[in-house]
Amino acid sequence: MKSGYQGSLSRHHGKLAFPAGGGKVPTSSQAGAIDNQRSVERTPGPGATRADRIVHVLDFGRIEVYEAGASLVTVLAHPGENDARSEDIHASLCHLALRAIDVLNPGWARAPQRIRPLYALRAPRDVSKDLRTVLRRLRDRLAAGRMAIGFLKEMATGHEPELPAGIERLSVNQMASLILEDTANIEVENVKTRVWRPSLPVMHLASATQLVLQFLEPERKRLPLETLLLNRPVIEYIVRTAELHEKMIVESPRLRIDPDKLIKVRLG
Repeated sequence: MKSGYQGSLSRHHGKLAFPAGGGKVPTSSQAGAIDNQRSVERTPGPGATRADRIVHVLDFGRIEVYEAGASLVTVLAHPGENDARSEDIHASLCHLALRAIDVLNPGWARAPQRIRPLYALRAPRDVSKDLRTVLRRLRDRLAAGRMAIGFLKEMATGHEPELPAGIERLSVNQMASLILEDTANIEVENVKTRVWRPSLPVMHLASATQLVLQFLEPERKRLPLETLLLNRPVIEYIVRTAELHEKMIVESPRLRIDPDKLIKVRLG
């Protein structure tokens, strides 16, 4: 987005992207050392599903940075997936993270390390299959997040934002046409069906991740997975910003996303 849409976003990024205590998004990957994501039960309303009852808590006092990053990416790419499938995806992402840590830290693999054998023993074929799916879904989430930014800017500023060239008004249909190229789709209806609707439960996470992409990789349409897995400040930034976006989404008269269906992720 190199139009006035992106420029306007930059002018208002304080309202969209920096909740209290958020700080700046860092520009380099960091490997941290610290044991597993917690899921906390909350009181559900009548007819609530399991997804409504769970808040994913990333507690860096109990888990490794890469485990937290893998949990965040798993929720983003596979909202609502069954536990067994999510566990497989999480294990493959942790396997990738361990390999990245080894590359970034020569000698790391030769020293004693506290890791879960499950991650290291994940079959390469399974890792490759899982990562192909994750990358495709992350592409779609980032595209959906790009669509949502305009609606969030409207909530942050109180008026309709400056729109990109060719976009006549702020609507899901119009914003879907903006990302046709990003998603390898040729029809707006396909974008709405295959990209927008599956992203609704994690729209706040998708929009927060899209902002990170614009800050760190403005010329690219994707973030390296290693950044999402190993960079603790980026993980914290996405979670905090998503919580802010969550409130805007609930209040937006245009988006009309059921707040009970939004998947909650919090820092411990």
